[in-house]
Amino acid sequence: MKIKTIFWALGILAVGLFNQCKTPIPGPDLNRIWKAQEVKEGATVVYRAGSAGNVYPGYSNYRMKFGVASIEFTELSGEKFAGTWVLTDDNSKLTFNGLMPIPYGTGGTIEFTLVRWEANKLVLRRETPNHKTGGTLNEYTLIPE
Repeated sequence: MKIKTIFWALGILAVGLFNQCKTPIPGPDLNRIWKAQEVKEGATVVYRAGSAGNVYPGYSNYRMKFGVASIEFTELSGEKFAGTWVLTDDNSKLTFNGLMPIPYGTGGTIEFTLVRWEANKLVLRRETPNHKTGGTLNEYTLIPE
């Protein structure tokens, strides 16, 4: 009788342990250089790669170069920033930390929501207003360089 109780207890413990081990959600392959394909400032499209009528053609400079934990980030103005990045376990938020020099109005941290991703497309929405674009919340559709 005691052996059955021990086996039941071990079985319940094993089931509990297996339920705690969750497989990570596969996320985007960020470890490459991404460039802007389309940029929306608020709801307005201000840049499309290859378009002659771009409101802000400087977005052709926009890059995110991901290393294993490092980020090199180039703004539309051509300014370059370096820091680290982290992606949440559920692949919903991407954060750049310790950016140097510190981008104006950020404290060195910029957060993005991952709107969607595919093998060769990444759509990010900046979660804090960009002071360089009039305080808009911007959405970036990025493709590999």
